[in-house]
Amino acid sequence: MEVTGEEPEFLVGNFKQRRNVYNLLAPQIRFAPMILPGGLRENTVTFDDMPFVVERIFPPEHIGIANTRFWYHTIDKDTEWIAGLNGTVLHFNRTADVFTAVMRTYRNLACLYPAAQAMIYGLAE
Repeated sequence: MEVTGEEPEFLVGNFKQRRNVYNLLAPQIRFAPMILPGGLRENTVTFDDMPFVVERIFPPEHIGIANTRFWYHTIDKDTEWIAGLNGTVLHFNRTADVFTAVMRTYRNLACLYPAAQAMIYGLAE
């Protein structure tokens, strides 16, 4: 990575590209659990301690190389509570003594160093 001097944290692609990477590098690959932001745990294929994360809607002929240290959330609109059909925000749960409410916010991702991210295009099936 030219601009930052950092190494990428992970590769991202769809299931087909992960399978291609696995077939190419099978003797050198291992499975390792990775905790993604939001607490999600995913078994990822790792090569040289760099995980390959699968995103279902990622373009099939591409592989992304990312460093998430430079990605930030930008808030476009203040948070707000979503009202239900009857106009109230709090909704009583009948099976337990619990009220639930839903809050939403509009966010975009911003990258501090876009040149530190990469995309490989036009990979064969």
